[in-house]
Amino acid sequence: MTFRELAEVFERIDAVSGRNAMIEILAELYQRVTPEEAAQVTYLMQGRLVPKFVDLEFGMASRLLLRSIAEAFEAEADEVQAVFREAGDLGLAAEALTPSEAIAAIPPPPRGWGLTRSGQPGRIAQPLRFGQGRIYWHTAVGNPSWWARRQRELAQDWARDVSVGGVFARLREVAEAEGAESQERKVAGIASLLRDLDPRSNRYLPRIPVGRLRLGIGDPTFMDALSFARVGDKSHRKAIERAYNLTCDLGQTARDYLRGGADAMARARVRVGNPVRMAQAARMSSGQEIVDKIGSAAVEPKLDGFRVQIHRDGDQVRIYSRNLEDMSRMFPDVSQAARAGLKKPQVIIEGEAMGVNPETGEFLPFQVTTSRRRRHGIEAAAKEIPLHVHAFDLLYDGDNVIELPFTERRRRLEEIVDNEGEDLQVSECIVTDDPEAIDVFFNEQVHAGFEGVMAKRLDSVYQAGQRNFNWIKYKASYSSALTDTLDCVLIGYWRGQGKRTPWGIGALLSAVWDADEQVFKSIARIGTGYSDEEWVRIREKLDEIAVSDRPTNVLSDVVPDVWASPEIVVEVLADELTRSPMHVAGRTDDELGLALRFPRVIGFVREDKAPADATTVAEVRDLFARQGGSS
Repeated sequence: MTFRELAEVFERIDAVSGRNAMIEILAELYQRVTPEEAAQVTYLMQGRLVPKFVDLEFGMASRLLLRSIAEAFEAEADEVQAVFREAGDLGLAAEALTPSEAIAAIPPPPRGWGLTRSGQPGRIAQPLRFGQGRIYWHTAVGNPSWWARRQRELAQDWARDVSVGGVFARLREVAEAEGAESQERKVAGIASLLRDLDPRSNRYLPRIPVGRLRLGIGDPTFMDALSFARVGDKSHRKAIERAYNLTCDLGQTARDYLRGGADAMARARVRVGNPVRMAQAARMSSGQEIVDKIGSAAVEPKLDGFRVQIHRDGDQVRIYSRNLEDMSRMFPDVSQAARAGLKKPQVIIEGEAMGVNPETGEFLPFQVTTSRRRRHGIEAAAKEIPLHVHAFDLLYDGDNVIELPFTERRRRLEEIVDNEGEDLQVSECIVTDDPEAIDVFFNEQVHAGFEGVMAKRLDSVYQAGQRNFNWIKYKASYSSALTDTLDCVLIGYWRGQGKRTPWGIGALLSAVWDADEQVFKSIARIGTGYSDEEWVRIREKLDEIAVSDRPTNVLSDVVPDVWASPEIVVEVLADELTRSPMHVAGRTDDELGLALRFPRVIGFVREDKAPADATTVAEVRDLFARQGGSS
């Protein structure tokens, strides 16, 4: 497949608003590509060259891309800046500056050459006439038909090696450029690509290095499309999702599925170095509810830190966040604790990382703990705010143990973790079927400054990426009206008025995740919680992911001044949930939607959470019922 053809797919996706239409387009794409190309186009559509957990960034800001555009088309920097300011987008600027190709003036390819049965240009034995099967471009010179023009375009692309694989390799060279004059090589590499591509392709190419492709395709949409491409329906979706949850590599999943179908998905295994999508918990509000639901349970403190998945392979340690970010460089103290405190050379454990006051040994608030997530000043931060990890689950110990019951995983975890040092310990745990004992343990944890408790079904397997009642979180706020926080995704904002005019932002539009429909649904307009400085910062972050229209994976009757791709998660506290004719979260044919009353942001941004980790519509409905369902 050529990049020109892929750009046409991008254009078609941009033009549709429904998820089903998007699935149809993607399914057609996956039917046309080779398995290796399937991995490449999947990464590219995510605006990446590698899975998210691999730390490979382009290191190119808009300034460098504008230099590439100017170099590619021998334009003055001022001219490029003027076009960019008018277009408001790097891709549109590059498209406007790309010379249109004079197809009719290009000499025809040699007779006997055409598109082979595999779809690649090459010598063919018996060229066919127009209308007879596949149409080849050896036809009459200057033929005005679309097919003749089209196939000559493909011949040009093939000659310049701008296949998907060729462009992908050249982009990777740009991303991997390091050392002296690396910026110049990056600029020259993108310029070379821009010169070789057509105008439409150049609309999309510059958006990839700066992470602004934003086709609005969620992981579930990719997985549905793969199933449709091979079997014509969603029947393989669960098999595909299982493999993705175990590897967190959608490109590899696409390649393996197109090669081997559902059988290949069944062979997917947990591997040290590939993060596993973390299991999630449902909510309940008392020990009695927990026992009624799952019977005897293992109950652990719910600490107010951030969740980590630690992979040890000999002396190499990788630390991944809930959002699949590789945080290994940020936490050298945790890496050292894993090397010293894990008794086996190949291990995957999960735990909660808590910041500790080095003088008193007391745990620090979440906002302080998260300040350890940084790119600079790492060693000083590790001394000022050391992290202690409380391990609570085991995924691999030389054996793949996620299918074992929790009690066996816990037993193995206790054998593997040394538990001698304070910086890596197995979390406290009681096993009981007594509701009162759960409530007593819960109150002890709240009194100690923790959020509450986590209860786990004793015979439960580790269900990667799934939220169900195998794990249940019981927090202090669940037992009353809505005093618990929700994790909401920002989908847009309104420009500021009055005092907020200088900030450029006045309020945020937020949403929650509908896991059944695979879309984000609006739930609140938020106008409080940030300082003056934070309002400016959040507007700048939203401007980086702003889109011209409502994203295809967002449902909202409320229209903000600026739409944003649903990527930023914030923690929101509100007085209560109410019925609302404005918002669509929880709306049915018989009931109005649900909205947050007097919502305010807590903290700044939940960088440890992915959008799909946001509070779900089902959880919102449950919280509404728990507060009495009053309006």
